[in-house]
Amino acid sequence: MTFNKLLLTSTISALMLAGCGGSNNSSSSNNSDNNNGNNSQQAGQEAPNTCETINLETRTIEGNVTCDLELDATAPWTLKGVVNIGNGQVDISSAGQAQSIKDNGYTITIEPGAEIKADQDGALIVTRGSQIFAEGTKEKPITFSSLDDGFDGSGEWGGVVIQGFAPQHAPGSSLRCDTNDSICNVQGEGGDDSVAKFGGSDAADSSGSLKYVRIAEAGKVAGPDNEINGLTLQGVGYGTELSYIQVHGNLDDGIEWFGGTANLKYAVLTNNDDDDVDFDEGYQGHIQHVLIIKHQNKEYPSGKNDPRAIEANSSDEEAVKDTNAKLANITIIGSEMVQNSTTLKDGEGNDIVFDDNNEDLRKQPGMRLRGDLTVEISNAIVVDYHDCLRVDNGQDEMTTVTFNNVITGSCEDDTIVYKATKDSKGTGTLPSSTNNNLIHLDDAGEAPELNEALAMTNANASLSSTFDPEELEGRSDFTFDNTDYAGAVDPSIEKAEDAWWYGWTIEGSTNLKQP
Repeated sequence: MTFNKLLLTSTISALMLAGCGGSNNSSSSNNSDNNNGNNSQQAGQEAPNTCETINLETRTIEGNVTCDLELDATAPWTLKGVVNIGNGQVDISSAGQAQSIKDNGYTITIEPGAEIKADQDGALIVTRGSQIFAEGTKEKPITFSSLDDGFDGSGEWGGVVIQGFAPQHAPGSSLRCDTNDSICNVQGEGGDDSVAKFGGSDAADSSGSLKYVRIAEAGKVAGPDNEINGLTLQGVGYGTELSYIQVHGNLDDGIEWFGGTANLKYAVLTNNDDDDVDFDEGYQGHIQHVLIIKHQNKEYPSGKNDPRAIEANSSDEEAVKDTNAKLANITIIGSEMVQNSTTLKDGEGNDIVFDDNNEDLRKQPGMRLRGDLTVEISNAIVVDYHDCLRVDNGQDEMTTVTFNNVITGSCEDDTIVYKATKDSKGTGTLPSSTNNNLIHLDDAGEAPELNEALAMTNANASLSSTFDPEELEGRSDFTFDNTDYAGAVDPSIEKAEDAWWYGWTIEGSTNLKQP
């Protein structure tokens, strides 16, 4: 969950790019180039405009990008160190300054099929007020990865970070960051005073669009508990479009929302070593059609990672009561790495024994919903974890979880773990939850069955009627797809090539371990 401080403080030098222009926002289209420069300085941009340095031969991008940038697909591009798009990573002291940053933001546009490779310190940060338009196609997805060939690495570069002007809620309180005259300067994890500022009062803020985008091998580690998510969303608004996104082999979380209201449809999260979907700090939004597969051939998570598929909010003194999310059509497939179904051996072939002081990090829940949050999970499947579901109440016992048509199976221990307080743990009915058709396949001695399209073929996965979750009021124009099945893929689809995830995801990344 933490952002890499060493990356953010890397030395920044020249910019080598193609397609420099003016502001991306229509509200500033009438400004002259001189006005753009003056307004950028007003917004806190002290560095000179580095867009005058262009080298198409090297196709290398580094430093602060203060122009409109277009990346074609004729050959790979390289991110050298941290690349910041725009002027938004500054302390904002007035509404006028915030508006100036919006009016004078910049755009990075990435052509379908483009490859963006990063060195070991590389990361792409789209600052608030600027936008990214990375819109690939099923035939030509856009790919972010490390410099080497293939996609089998992990933690080899930073990741993609998007920062916006949407609200964020402070951990441990109910305060929105915009309580002071709609001005926000939220410090992103791992940054210092010159970077990682995000947040605002515009729930509808747009940071652009990501479609058919693959982010692989990211999550570089600078130290203990200091990594980057594959895709980090900090105060990103629901005007941002996120669909058909894969995060593969990230050493930390796949996608994490820090507040904001950004919605997501159609995502594939594979081989990520920590959580796959993580939201906190007052995130309010919708997520639908997500396929999550934990590493099928890895025995144990790296470092201190606790790889859950879904981690919602935080707890105890960091609880945030304003987090409110609705998720539907989720398929979660675990593995031995999270199930604790095998005995690990040390270098001498002896059994590794875990005790209270050496916790076995394989004992993970498929979903851990914790803290003072409200979350609704509909038409979902969780299989092959130690605990399929875990709910932890917050400090005021306000956790409200609603399960609608959720199927669990092949979990090593309990199907549901309920933790009422910090020091207690039990199983059974969830006091603050509404359980509408929560199905445990194990109770009937039934094993989960998935076809080659990764749709569940058990009879319970086909619902007798269409279930349509209600969207959060006033939080977006998002509309859930009406579905009559549980999981990310319709059981009527039998062949992999007919599934929505096929053809654009990384080859082999969705393969399951064969018995």
